[in-house]
Amino acid sequence: MFERLGQLRGMLELGIIYKAADAKELAAKTQMNAETAAAAVKRYNSFQASGKDSDFGRKNMADDLHFPLYAAQVKPAIHHTMGGLKITTDTRALNKDGKPIAGLYAAGEVTGGVHGANRLAGNAIADTIVFGRIAGENVAEFIKQTATDNQ
Repeated sequence: MFERLGQLRGMLELGIIYKAADAKELAAKTQMNAETAAAAVKRYNSFQASGKDSDFGRKNMADDLHFPLYAAQVKPAIHHTMGGLKITTDTRALNKDGKPIAGLYAAGEVTGGVHGANRLAGNAIADTIVFGRIAGENVAEFIKQTATDNQ
């Protein structure tokens, strides 16, 4: 994979990924146990050879693993949220009883239900622009009305 993905070279130079000639070097660079790392490589290769991944059910195991290996620290991250605030068509946020919350308008990823059960790729920008504009206009009107009512 390193040979196929040129951007990995820059990541190696930056120290974001590590290259190891054997399990001992891999363990030293990643703070893994060398025996565990070697056993994991051997186990994966047995799955790859048999075409059956008993641990994770992977379907695509095109390549076997052999040293040198490249490793990277991976952390969970949020790619996309499909919030939870229910809104009306005029972007008013609703409380748990389905009633509008005075002065609270929402748009973008903080809202839920706009796309149905799952988002459609590429819709986030249009969603944010359309509903953001509606929310902005309604917030401005709410502020004007509140100021007028308080005079």
